[in-house]
Amino acid sequence: MNCGQGDSLPEITAAFDPEEGFQDIILRILEISFDVEGGCTMRAMGTFEGKLVGTGIAMQGGMRPFFVGGDIDKQDSNAFFPRGIVFNSLGEPSDNLVAALSKLYGITGPLARMRAEVAFGCAAIDGDPRQVRNQPVYFKLFFGEPSDDEGPDDQYCELYCNLHLKDRLVEIKEKDGEYRPGVIRALTTDPGTSKQASHAAAVDRDRRPGNKARPL
Repeated sequence: MNCGQGDSLPEITAAFDPEEGFQDIILRILEISFDVEGGCTMRAMGTFEGKLVGTGIAMQGGMRPFFVGGDIDKQDSNAFFPRGIVFNSLGEPSDNLVAALSKLYGITGPLARMRAEVAFGCAAIDGDPRQVRNQPVYFKLFFGEPSDDEGPDDQYCELYCNLHLKDRLVEIKEKDGEYRPGVIRALTTDPGTSKQASHAAAVDRDRRPGNKARPL
């Protein structure tokens, strides 16, 4: 990851190679504040094809690492947080972000506005959220509930949100291309609430040795 230093806004796709098969983006944190419980709220922005894009992001305080002591075979199943990461609309820049992601994902149709608030269930799969001021923290996010049916499911998605507060950067990375419709739906409609048990199991599967899930 390298999008340069300073306060200039990055082109959101500049830090990643699309040849890898993923459409990942990076945003620069322009404002950040912390609460007494260790949570933080930030405004993260970038540009796409000459337009300003961005979102507010709130990280819940008091979250713990999902993997105990960094050992992927020791999970804290209670370290899944149903509203751990929340995206908040900034108005036009956030609507532009939805449009940018739709274009990058190859999703066509009427342009939709970003919802005022998008709450994701999450687990910290690398780094300690309690130390987010001083170290990168990598979250796996979930929205909705997976279907038992075969084929694409636009009611559910998984993705990564990586916070690099010391560098004032946020990465939003794809988990799998099949979740693209679900990501856009999550940002623009509300299919339902996350359930802790099923998502905790999904975090576990994603990080076990030998699993072919994409690296962070």
